[in-house]
Amino acid sequence: MDVRHLTFLLLFYLASGFFISMGVLRASEVGRRYYLYHGLGAAVLALGSWLVLGNHEVIPYVEKGLLWSVVFYTGYALTAGGRWWLSTPFYIFGLFSSLYVIIADLVPTVAHASPASPDFSLFFSNALLSALLLGFTMAAMIVGHWYLVQPKLSIAELRRTTLIFIGLLFVRFAFGSYGLWTLTSGKGEMEIYRYLLGGYPGLFIVMRWFWGLVGPLVLCYFIWSTVRIRSTQSATGILYVAVVCVLAGEILSQYLALFHGIVM
Repeated sequence: MDVRHLTFLLLFYLASGFFISMGVLRASEVGRRYYLYHGLGAAVLALGSWLVLGNHEVIPYVEKGLLWSVVFYTGYALTAGGRWWLSTPFYIFGLFSSLYVIIADLVPTVAHASPASPDFSLFFSNALLSALLLGFTMAAMIVGHWYLVQPKLSIAELRRTTLIFIGLLFVRFAFGSYGLWTLTSGKGEMEIYRYLLGGYPGLFIVMRWFWGLVGPLVLCYFIWSTVRIRSTQSATGILYVAVVCVLAGEILSQYLALFHGIVM
């Protein structure tokens, strides 16, 4: 495992999660341009993840899944907002290709993990939650920006994506806290102190939990408060900070999973 693989995961998880987020928006509200611009953006991120991966040691199925994802993301971007029967198959196949890539990439990762590492289901849950949280955090911020393009856009679109983002964040917090508990259970107070603050990976675990989980949770109160009063610009500004926190937290999360077999 190396930094190139970590970069691939960040790009593809962001692309797939953002692509999935487009399915919760109403085309009659956001308009076809939203899907065109941002659907193609997801396709570019997926293509970028494939280019970053290059000739890395990975089973061929991952590369095929990546290329199919690019095709389905692009097809959805070009057809969404029009006839639903044409865009829906692209969305469904894009969804399945995203899950396929995540699973296919995890198989060799888990196979080479140490016997003490968590089982496949925890690795998969960690990866899926990471993709969804990255995607919906970015989606909430971009929908907030979309009010500048379409001032008459219903506040319901921002409210819906924000609620999903907050819900995912609470689930992610519970998952990460469970991971932290399993790492520290059975240790004495001094052992926990030395493990978390005495070097690596302990310091990264602390940073991941506080910066990537607690930080965004604190911001949720302010984000939802501004959404409730329809202050879209203020909500978007705070969502910018949330995006930075989530990005940093998920980079650390995938680093811990890849290099240390720790899921949280």
